[in-house]
Amino acid sequence: MQLRRNRQGKVGERCAYVLSYATGMKIKDIAENMRQHEQTIRYWLKVYLELGLAGLKGKKPSGRPPVKGRQAYDKVKTIIVQSPTFYGFVEEGWTISMLLEVLARDNLHVSSSCLKRVLKQNHWCYKRFRKRVSVRAPSAEEKRAHLAEMVAHLSAIQKECSCEIFFVDESHFINGCYVQRGWFLIGSAPSAPSPTQRESASIFGAIQARTGNCYWRREDRGTARRFIRFLHQLHANFPGVTLVVICDNASIHRSAKVKKFVQKYPWIRFAYLPPYSPEYNPIERFWLWLKKTVYGATSYHSIFAVVEKIRRVVRQYNQGTIWSTISFSFEPYEILLN
Repeated sequence: MQLRRNRQGKVGERCAYVLSYATGMKIKDIAENMRQHEQTIRYWLKVYLELGLAGLKGKKPSGRPPVKGRQAYDKVKTIIVQSPTFYGFVEEGWTISMLLEVLARDNLHVSSSCLKRVLKQNHWCYKRFRKRVSVRAPSAEEKRAHLAEMVAHLSAIQKECSCEIFFVDESHFINGCYVQRGWFLIGSAPSAPSPTQRESASIFGAIQARTGNCYWRREDRGTARRFIRFLHQLHANFPGVTLVVICDNASIHRSAKVKKFVQKYPWIRFAYLPPYSPEYNPIERFWLWLKKTVYGATSYHSIFAVVEKIRRVVRQYNQGTIWSTISFSFEPYEILLN
């Protein structure tokens, strides 16, 4: 029955000949039902008796041998193992047009469909590059050791004075859509709208470790001067306490202006995470959640509409009235929160 449903050639139809004949039908009746010549029915019954089910698949149809395909494979297998820069390209990954150009240099002209077929048959595929961690990135053990030392230092600060701990970072927002995955009917072509004019803004944000609330400020760009302005705004919301800012090693967080600012105002302290450690900054998870909630695979006519949506979402998040929730992992900082 599996061969009866086979879509390759006419294998299914030939199986029907055999099954019909096995039920007692005459060859003449089978030929009439299948609209075939009687001699055709007799031929395939004879093949089945001699070769069994394998014989019903028939012989491979003759045709022009794939000469160019073989030639392309012989050359491509030596080309594709090299970087495109070896052949004078700027890119690091091969594309069909680039391979066709290199083959044309050797006077081998093949179609793009022929080249794609050759690549697929020989187990090559077209996919994205995988990002590699920098060689300067610390190991997991080094990160944990750095974090333990930082937490111990912050614990000592807590004993000296009254302080509030914040996880701080900035993110870039545009009025274009934030493309997401979803379920769609097979064959449909879902699309996301695009704005007529592209606009953007930088959002400085801080997650309060004690409550999980978010405090933010919109700026046109992310610079050290604007970052300091956000810290002043944060201090205005928490006067009389020391602000402990935990952030990454971005240049605007460690600039000369920020260092002078820290020396000038005693109410601010900085604690820097290990390099390449976004997993230890809870606000990174907040940015991901916020973009999915604000955009939802749609776009806005202006960046002001995006900022207004951010304002509503963050207000509902702080009040606990939004349907979509987010949970942070403060496990490495439990000593500071107790």
